[in-house]
Amino acid sequence: MSRSERLLALLQLLRGHRYAITGSELASQLGISLRTLYRDIATLQG
Repeated sequence: MSRSERLLALLQLLRGHRYAITGSELASQLGISLRTLYRDIATLQG
């Protein structure tokens, strides 16, 4: 999965959750590490 695909998948996951979700849950659903998840979130914030 390319980085752009991963960022899009992250956006879709975040939009699909009505309530808060932990970073660990998001990372496991995407099949990435927690550190990568935080980097991707920082990219989306920028």
